[in-house]
Amino acid sequence: MSSPDIPDAIDILVLLHNSRALIPGLLKSLHRITIPIRVFFLDNNSSDGSPEFLAELLPSLPYRAHLLRSRRNQGFAGGMNRLAGQSQSEFMFILNPDTEIDEGCLEKLVARAEADDRIAICEARQYPREHPKAVDRGRIFSGHRRLDAASLLQRNINRSEGVV
Repeated sequence: MSSPDIPDAIDILVLLHNSRALIPGLLKSLHRITIPIRVFFLDNNSSDGSPEFLAELLPSLPYRAHLLRSRRNQGFAGGMNRLAGQSQSEFMFILNPDTEIDEGCLEKLVARAEADDRIAICEARQYPREHPKAVDRGRIFSGHRRLDAASLLQRNINRSEGVV
């Protein structure tokens, strides 16, 4: 395994709120990732023991993981902004706690983003149900207006061609 301090590790951002029952499946799926990662968890004022449960598991994880706690629920945007402020990676992978990653998922998203410098965000497919989308292939834009369960964001994209 690579060193957890590798600067080109992908930062995974997970916002928790009363997610204790979801944590084991999420952590198990993160073991399928073969590229270097760092995981930042933020507990958004849970009352179900999520942060205590996760804190017990952190030392046994095979990657660098950080747990932050908020005394008040900051909502999704506030929590994600706090997590993004912790990241220093070229890529941030926003991941919902009820999501389990398939083998090769993150690796494929990173490869796709690196292959086209116009791509700022890649979203993983979701099943058994995918949300409806309108895609404009000319602009590489997904027509829904929110980030979903598993979205990769590239921090420093080439904006010389304008907004895509």
